[in-house]
Amino acid sequence: MMPENKRCLGCMKEIGSNSVCPFCGYIEGSPHLPAYLEPGTILQERYVVGKLLSYNGEGATYIAFDQSLESIVELREYLPDTLANREDDGRQVHIIAGCETQYKALMSDFIELSNSIAKFRTLTHVVQVYEIFEANNTVYAIHEHIDGGISLRQYLMENAGELNWEETARMFTPLMTTLGVLHGSNIIHRGISPETILVTKRGELKLDGFCISACRAAKTELSAQLFAGYAAPEQYSTSSWHGPWTDVYALAAVLYKVLTGTMPPEAMSRSINDNLLDPHTLNPAIPKHVSSTIMDALRLSPDNRIQTMRELSSRLLQPVVTNDPIAVHTPEEDEQEEEPKSNKKYWLVATGITGAILLVVAVLIILFVLGDSSKDVSSGSGISIPDYSSSSKAAVSDEGQYYGMPNLVGQVYETVKVNNDYTSILDITVKEEYNENYAKGIICDQSIKVDTQIKLKTKVTVTVSKGSRFPKIPDYYGLKKEEYIAELERRGIKNYKIVEEEAPGRDNGYISRLDRDPGTTIDISGSETLTIYVINNPVSSAPESSDVSSENGYDFGTDFGYGNYGGYAY
Repeated sequence: MMPENKRCLGCMKEIGSNSVCPFCGYIEGSPHLPAYLEPGTILQERYVVGKLLSYNGEGATYIAFDQSLESIVELREYLPDTLANREDDGRQVHIIAGCETQYKALMSDFIELSNSIAKFRTLTHVVQVYEIFEANNTVYAIHEHIDGGISLRQYLMENAGELNWEETARMFTPLMTTLGVLHGSNIIHRGISPETILVTKRGELKLDGFCISACRAAKTELSAQLFAGYAAPEQYSTSSWHGPWTDVYALAAVLYKVLTGTMPPEAMSRSINDNLLDPHTLNPAIPKHVSSTIMDALRLSPDNRIQTMRELSSRLLQPVVTNDPIAVHTPEEDEQEEEPKSNKKYWLVATGITGAILLVVAVLIILFVLGDSSKDVSSGSGISIPDYSSSSKAAVSDEGQYYGMPNLVGQVYETVKVNNDYTSILDITVKEEYNENYAKGIICDQSIKVDTQIKLKTKVTVTVSKGSRFPKIPDYYGLKKEEYIAELERRGIKNYKIVEEEAPGRDNGYISRLDRDPGTTIDISGSETLTIYVINNPVSSAPESSDVSSENGYDFGTDFGYGNYGGYAY
């Protein structure tokens, strides 16, 4: 039985007598997965359960309505699919024979985690837990519903894929402080990613997606939910400790994505071939100290990584500059700093004069020893270009006429072409080719071997990677046409065609299917074309808005009438 005022079971908004929700497009009476609670179920004679929002190895999350407080909430059900399943009555949870001990132990972990989060009612950057209760041989937790909130992933897609450092610092500084408080109470998230960070209508961040540890580590009793590119390497190991440093890695990976628009490589692939590029290399607008801090927070070894959120935050917000809105100086601090700065200025001047004199003397001695004393020293003749290491810059020979060919492979071409250390001695030409081992824009070969002696302005051809010739086709679930095309082109897939088709009950503009499976590869060097089918219903039959997604082979828009299915957990 529904409340007197009819509400949509897809978004819990009042819809009057409509059978199709004008807000989210949910169709009344849509079928549901029998493994999960049926929409319309009432728990504790208070909570009306709506559609399934997401599930993972720990349990399921539903939209719900609190009839006592008349507010929309979200309900999290402990339901580990490897240990239990649903009884035929659609409510009671049945524990698989032989799994009773594990089921109860992990249920205790679920209750403890929920209770711990519920204590932090003053932390405004965490999705709140309001109540925990037991029923149907399992446990439920009532969570805050963020009205109008979207995932950080979606927020980035709506903002050109990346943010500048000023906006990023404003948004993430409170979140880092919040995580520091949680870590102080031994609460480790282990699943920080653009999917589990929500952006409110005010542009503030809220941390979502808390799970028990068994769901965020490989080879446990539960089906692991690890976010590739954001999960720390120790989460793939059965013998490594998790701690605040685990969340440091994940948050740094999120910052990397936010500032560069590029997701870091998965930790396991980095352990084999660590080709993680410095963020400043990908986006020169990123302050260098921010870039180096992120790289230190993304170290594969937990022992060598930044250990705490406090350290991460303090390093990201340095150095202090006068026009930085994050930094605040008091007049007293400025007065205390004035005298040391003045002394330092005179010391630098004196040191510079002394150094210049010593340099001139050294040059005269060298010229005298080499028998070149007759040359005009003031003209600079006889002085060679400074020495460079062959690993990154050109090395000059003793005679000053030949140089050691520098190693350009692995460097970003856009950086190399404006680096005077290279352009002053090399005449660089470029050719491009697809390469499976180097990312787009990275130099993967050079026509002259490293350390070969070359003369000034020697011509060298560098081969720049165009990226993989066989990129994987991305998932389309829950994406509109424009969003999906942007993701295709980011991967270099430009040969595609759009075909419109009707799909009653689903939203116009969303992708309904492809002519091949996501995750398969496509050859982008030739004429191979990807066909994208986009929903275009007659106006009268198309709902106003909803997100359509899919998981485990089910099409939640067509087969079960679901919208906004993210596939991630609290």
